[in-house]
Formats: sequence, structure tokens, C-alpha cells
Amino acid sequence: MPDARRADLDAALDRLDLVFTDPPPLPEPVRGCGYCWRDGELAALGLPPGKVPEEILRQFVDEVVDHLDFDDQYPILWRRLAPRILRRIAAGEHRWSTRYGIKLGEYGAKLSTWPAPEREAVVDVLHALLAEHAGRYPHGGFSDVLDGLINASGEAASWLDRLDQVAGIESELIMFGLDFADQKLWGHGSNGPAAFSAPEEELVAEWLVGAGFGRRLEGHLAAYPDCVNARFAAAAVAELRAPEEAVEGVRWYAVEYCCVHV
Repeated sequence: MPDARRADLDAALDRLDLVFTDPPPLPEPVRGCGYCWRDGELAALGLPPGKVPEEILRQFVDEVVDHLDFDDQYPILWRRLAPRILRRIAAGEHRWSTRYGIKLGEYGAKLSTWPAPEREAVVDVLHALLAEHAGRYPHGGFSDVLDGLINASGEAASWLDRLDQVAGIESELIMFGLDFADQKLWGHGSNGPAAFSAPEEELVAEWLVGAGFGRRLEGHLAAYPDCVNARFAAAAVAELRAPEEAVEGVRWYAVEYCCVHV
């Protein structure tokens, strides 16, 4: 399974290179925080994408969004450098984490506003990265990354379709369902996912009560009947389907991550 996921990631990265052959120009020299960026480093960041030095690229990926000009330059720099950045992430040179939902979101690179071919190519790579890291997320990590990327891309449907195609991530999906229920049903927003828009929330709820997730949840419960998380996820699905029949007192708090990665 890991080999197949890696092959999917490599193929998505190759498609990304084909889409980003004509990077957008920078309208003026790169501006940034004078405490963190020297003039020469900012000038190097504005070089043609293939000529930006690796150490400058690393500094840009690790930088917080408000240390470079936000209104126009940060999104353009991401569009210019996306193929190289995503290859660095895929190679393990940067930790795959929740921060990319922030960096690519509405207060960062504004991925949802990019030209459709570019946005779709980046989302394909992000899909593959999410799956390729399955089994290596800390408690709640899968949900946190997925929530952020759904919000950044504005494409909940494509993410849910992708999850249906990835085998062997039942534990991660169960935790995602629990996190969603914790926010939507049980009122513990601090434990739940990032706030979805109303249409996205409706799509996630429909997906959780759908046949695909149901089969995977049932299969996991059959294999691991004592899995506390799966039992709570089943209760959440039942409540989403029939709120009026919800069992009083069924609430998920800080349930220990007990799912076995299969």
C-alpha cells in the first residue's frame, strides 16, 4: 500500500510540473520583514523559480505569512514556487503538518482563488500527500491537516471523494468523524475541526452517513469490536441520521487514540 501511495504522489508531482510551466511575474521586487530577511535574500526569492537557492526556498516555506507582503506578493510567490515547495515536502525536507492549511488559506496564498488548472494540480498533490502520510499522524493530526486543507482549497467534495479511494485509513477516518461530531453535535469546538462553511459542513455530514464510510466503520468494528473511538463514531453517525433518537449522554471528550492502523 505505501508503494502505491508513493507512486500516486510522484505522478501528481509530475503533473504539477506540467501545469506550472509559465509562472506569474512579480510586479515589483519582493518586500519583507527587515529583521528576518536581508535585502539579498529578498532579491534571491524574486529570481526565476528554478534559480531560487535551496536555502532561500527553505526559509520561505518556514516563514510565517505576514513577514512578506500579504496583499499580492505572498500568493504570487507560492504560485511561482509551488512545484519546488511541494517536492521538498514530499521528500521530507519540511514536516507535513497543519501549517499548510494556513499558508495556503485565505490569509496566506489564497489557493482557492488560483487559476483552476493550478489549483487542481496543487490539490491533487495535497490529496496524495495526505494519503501518503496515513498511519504516521499523531492523535488528531489527520483531522487537523484535512480540515485545514479543505478550508484552504474550498473543495470539500474533492477531498471526500479522495478519501473514498484510499484504502487502509479507517482509523484516520474514524477520528475525522469524531472530530466533526465533537464540534457539530457535542459542542466541544476546541477539540473539533476548523470551522467549515455551511455547504462544506453539509457535505461532510452527508459523507459520514453515506454507505462508503458506513461500510468502513462496520468493517473496523467487526475487526476491533472493543475500539472505543469506533463505537463513538457509530453513535455520531446514528445521531446525524436521526437527531431525535440520539442517546442522551453520548458525548466524546478526550477519547484516547485506540484505533489500530489497518
